[in-house]
Amino acid sequence: QFVRYNSGTKWALGSTWTIEWWQYETSTSGTQTIMGQIPNFFRITLAGSNLQLWTGTTTPVTLSSTLVVADRRNKWTHYAIVSNSGAVRGYQNGVALSASTLSLAGLTNTQVPSNYALCIAVSCSDAAGTTGRSGQWFGGYLANIAMDKSAKYSGTQTSTSNFTPDINL
Repeated sequence: QFVRYNSGTKWALGSTWTIEWWQYETSTSGTQTIMGQIPNFFRITLAGSNLQLWTGTTTPVTLSSTLVVADRRNKWTHYAIVSNSGAVRGYQNGVALSASTLSLAGLTNTQVPSNYALCIAVSCSDAAGTTGRSGQWFGGYLANIAMDKSAKYSGTQTSTSNFTPDINL
């Protein structure tokens, strides 16, 4: 099963934003989609040890290539992706996944088209989000998914300092 949100300008996040969620993975095989539009637009995926952000291209931005599958399987794990003026960093349980930020242009209507639905737990297979894309389902549970047009953890954005994930989103 998946959840679909209708199209709209709300998906154009700009250059400062936070996307976060809690997940409980019961399967770590293949590509696990947290959320996504139709292929090659906006998507967040876990593929083995990689946390990936897709922004309108056929190649993802890899926020981490060192995730340990055993550290996230069959337990609740918090993830956050934060962009502060285009400097992007991923976090797992409040720990920065990289010592440096990645540069990313603002997520505009080009990368996150406002005329496409956004699906949770799968990439949408069509613009309306009527079905999920085969082979890209999230295997487990997702909770407290939030998209915010601010750099929620901006105090840690320029360092690898840890933070305590907010469990009351």
